[in-house]
Amino acid sequence: MWPLTIDMVFIEKFTTKGKLYFRLVHTVRKGNTYIHKTKYIGKQRPSRARLTHLKKKFLK
Repeated sequence: MWPLTIDMVFIEKFTTKGKLYFRLVHTVRKGNTYIHKTKYIGKQRPSRARLTHLKKKFLK
């Protein structure tokens, strides 16, 4: 059963210089530390089909 791995990717909104942007975020635990991986996806939230494609590509 262990080690347990869960591939959970979520969308995070963030602002830089007053403008709104989106990025994919994946947090992975290795021992007692967490690794926070991000990928910029644009100024607009992608469609559901595009988001599924981006998530699969991001997790490779």
